[in-house]
Amino acid sequence: MHKSNMRVVAQNELAAEGEVFTEVKALDARFSSFADALFSYQNAAGYDKPESKRVNATMVHAFCRALQIPVASTNTDHLLTGEHYFESDAWLFNYLEEKGYERLGHGTFILLDEWFRPIAHVDLDMNYEKNISFEIHATEQIVVEFRALVKEHIRIDEKTEKKSIYVEVIKGGGGGMEAMMGGGGLRLNTGRIDNARIALPEYYPYLDGGIEALLKEFIESDECVLVLMGPPGTGKTSLVAAGIEALDLLPIYAKRADAIADKDFVNFIFKASDEYMSKIAGTEAKARSDLFKERLAKDREFFPRQVLIAKEETVEMPKVPIIVVEDADLLLAPRSSGNLMMSELLNETDGIASNHTRKIIFTTNLQNTKGIDEALIRPGRCYDVVNCRLLTPSEAAAARHAHGLPDFDVVPQGDISLAEALRKPRKKIVMSAGKASLGFGGK
Repeated sequence: MHKSNMRVVAQNELAAEGEVFTEVKALDARFSSFADALFSYQNAAGYDKPESKRVNATMVHAFCRALQIPVASTNTDHLLTGEHYFESDAWLFNYLEEKGYERLGHGTFILLDEWFRPIAHVDLDMNYEKNISFEIHATEQIVVEFRALVKEHIRIDEKTEKKSIYVEVIKGGGGGMEAMMGGGGLRLNTGRIDNARIALPEYYPYLDGGIEALLKEFIESDECVLVLMGPPGTGKTSLVAAGIEALDLLPIYAKRADAIADKDFVNFIFKASDEYMSKIAGTEAKARSDLFKERLAKDREFFPRQVLIAKEETVEMPKVPIIVVEDADLLLAPRSSGNLMMSELLNETDGIASNHTRKIIFTTNLQNTKGIDEALIRPGRCYDVVNCRLLTPSEAAAARHAHGLPDFDVVPQGDISLAEALRKPRKKIVMSAGKASLGFGGK
């Protein structure tokens, strides 16, 4: 941590020795010392009670208003994201010293103009739990200059920058982003994907054009629904994740059974998607549709913040929202089986209501469409039902080879899942010269 040479000054030290103040002046007057200005501020009418008038941001705002100087404020949370950091704090203390800020206490600094009127106040978190956390209230010009200075010294964590954003619908107590429109306890959690899914063409030989083409055509279509069905382990989740990553979409995931079973779930997920679309494209249907397809604007988070600095060499497109409901067997069940949520789901995915800016992908372990309400998968509402089937022995061998794994020790005699095909060799005990050691099975 940088050790500043700035002397800590008590408020009364800024006054001339023995000076006594009895006249309350207007805050735009010329003062003989800061103590003179502070006396007038604390005793002037119209600025709260005297006991609450301290050396803080409120005082700076009061003087700036009196001087008719535009005032502004900003802080670390408004300027930076978790991707940003400072290599040191030396630049900040050097700036404060060069500009003549007075240090009034632990992490508190004030700047006076030539007539001892406070025009800037800086609070600095000296604990540095957030890699320098600060708040500045000052004249607009000072804040603009300060932002430019911060931009010169901020750095971006490249590893964090590359992680994709996702949103998940969960059910439960506080933390995260609270549920919109009520939602019966449902809320949204945001996070970043640490490890991107790999989905090579050899994993899905039954997809013409591959994963990216499937999702791109779905996004550009007028239909709202895409269903991926098939046995466990056939790579449905990886297929979706890889396609989303390739197209730079924003996934709104629903994976937890308690959230999916909530009576407000269907309403909640579509309102979440619509809320995001309205933030980046407004409410006009054509504008939302154009943006949904062309992705022309700039966006960084699910609820965008005006960050101070982004990677200037790359302009990020907006992340078009796409809802992904995994293990959706019960939600897809026909109305005749007692599925009370299907009527609402059909209404939310109707072509007229959705204006094709709503997209939802369901993954299910169902083996055929008999377990899905016929109205949901009718043409005009459903783009496709993709059968994520088992792999033949030759397809499994090709997938394994593409993944960089050794050949099968024993070639499968029948169709197997992708998960089985990509299973790594297990360690086993090998006896050599009467001693046991760990080795790998296979060739």
